[in-house]
Amino acid sequence: MDSYYYYILLTILLSIIIGSLWGQATQTTMIVEPFTRKFFTQIKKTHFIGIDQSQLLGNEFEMIETVKKMVPFNINTLLVQNSPDRYQLLNDNKMQLILARSIELYMLLYKMSPQVEYTKLNNIRFVCALNSIPINILTTDMNTFEFGELKGSGLTVNVGPRGSSDFLIAADLLMQYKLIDGKDIHLSYYDAVDVVKHYGKDVQVVILARSHPDQTVLALVNTKFTKFIEILRYNNGNIYHMSFAEEKFYKEHPYYTKTIIEKETLHNYYTNLVLQEQIFISHKHLPVTEYKSRFINTINLKYYMLSNVMTPRSSIYQLLMRMKLNLNLINELPFIGEALNSASLSDFTLPMDVHSGASDFYQSSGLYTNIPDPQCLMIDGRCNPKLLREHHLVHDFGPTFNQMYNGGTDGSPRALLP
Repeated sequence: MDSYYYYILLTILLSIIIGSLWGQATQTTMIVEPFTRKFFTQIKKTHFIGIDQSQLLGNEFEMIETVKKMVPFNINTLLVQNSPDRYQLLNDNKMQLILARSIELYMLLYKMSPQVEYTKLNNIRFVCALNSIPINILTTDMNTFEFGELKGSGLTVNVGPRGSSDFLIAADLLMQYKLIDGKDIHLSYYDAVDVVKHYGKDVQVVILARSHPDQTVLALVNTKFTKFIEILRYNNGNIYHMSFAEEKFYKEHPYYTKTIIEKETLHNYYTNLVLQEQIFISHKHLPVTEYKSRFINTINLKYYMLSNVMTPRSSIYQLLMRMKLNLNLINELPFIGEALNSASLSDFTLPMDVHSGASDFYQSSGLYTNIPDPQCLMIDGRCNPKLLREHHLVHDFGPTFNQMYNGGTDGSPRALLP
């Protein structure tokens, strides 16, 4: 009798266990839902973009974060201490994207610096052009207005770490203005973090390539009374026309362009900044004249996005297409001075190959149909030098003396056009 009840209890327990297992199996099966859901999780591709310290502290990081939200793949940032090293890492496919300043890129392309003499660029490709960044020259000396007035001043000018873009910019300006270290001025080489600690003490002038608003500029302004030094010799204020006096500088330094910064905008960002709007001009034969200056005259660099041949064609095409469809999000960023558009993304003046994915994008967008040869660029299916000049694909500074009187055999870009 006892064994009978034992078997009944055992049967009931087995029924409960089997029922619960069946219920779990049934529940699991219902979750899968064949033909309506994917059985495997989709893994997104990951590409790495290299940034240097100044880009980490500047607005470029915000630009990267904005672009990351648009693309259908992952973009992770890699911090590289020495900016020129990013190009070698990009060439070796250690990273797939970088934001390159025009001055660094030209130095690399033409091997204009000993530090980049052995840097290989054979795998690097152009993707697109982005925003411009002004050259900011800040000083604690309220009596210095133009960069040339530093001659004989004895002030200490911080030019940034050797090899950085700020260092290269400073080298250009010092040579153009013929300022001698140890005689006219003194140089220091602090990075963006350390220069704030020395500003107003053993450093009176700082050269920075930054868009606004910028945290480093804000820290400097809040450390000591600060004003901007202008570059008037190579920027007369007319950013749409180049004078004969300015022509040589921009022909020798094609990575610069003229720009102006509105003082009211700067005041909104940096309330402690000293802005001298009342300018007095004195002349021994004329009475003292006064005018109100609304702008800071300076020069700027261009930002380019670069990739390499190992980066998938589809990734670059998708990147540019998503940027084109979401340019309003980029243009809403406060540091974008001049709004970007699909045409401004294309800039084929650089003597380097275009990424195949970027080529697909520009062709599908109807911008240009023959990218590899910029001297005979087909626009709407035709190679038209007049349209080429109208689209600003060459630097048209007017005829040189040699072109006018010796047949134009100087090999300049304009001489190549009829």
